[in-house]
Amino acid sequence: MMNAPISRRHMLVACAVLAAVPSAFAQEATEQPSRRFMMEDAATGNVVDDDIMLGKVSLLYFGYTHCPDICPTSLVQMADVMKAMGDDAKKVQPIFVTVDPARDTSAVMREYVKSFDARIVALRGPAPYTDAMVKAHKAQYEIQKPGGDDPLLYTVDHTASIAMVGANGALLKRFPYGIATAEMTAAVQAAVKAIPAAP
Repeated sequence: MMNAPISRRHMLVACAVLAAVPSAFAQEATEQPSRRFMMEDAATGNVVDDDIMLGKVSLLYFGYTHCPDICPTSLVQMADVMKAMGDDAKKVQPIFVTVDPARDTSAVMREYVKSFDARIVALRGPAPYTDAMVKAHKAQYEIQKPGGDDPLLYTVDHTASIAMVGANGALLKRFPYGIATAEMTAAVQAAVKAIPAAP
């Protein structure tokens, strides 16, 4: 559940609008794989969509703030790549999407990404929105429920790689966990150079 009423209202309106789309358009949309999404920007509480990625090379990571090691390591590396990019970092959009919205409130995520790099956009949304975004970007996650009494004491298995999405929204590649930062930076720089010049 979103913890901002305005965001919930915007999402419900958006769903109503999508439901009213002509059937011909809807058929075309189902025939062409789509990576469209709507999520809440934890920094502002506003609903954003995939337009925040268009025109830039995006580094996309699915994880959660209670992750003990893999997520922090991956976000540190994402921040290191941003620093290494210099001025070209303006053409890169780093994004962290929680797969644990039950515990990762907007306030929690906002403070979490600040500790790595203020340029990282933190996104969250209800489970159906999260699941759709995860699937569209060929990632996976599974909540591991323990047998204890506290329902909030659990871990989440999730894809550890960082996805690189091109300026046109196409999934270019995945950087495996543990890849050298220099190698990752070089690949991102190459993708940035391939962005078509503005007319």
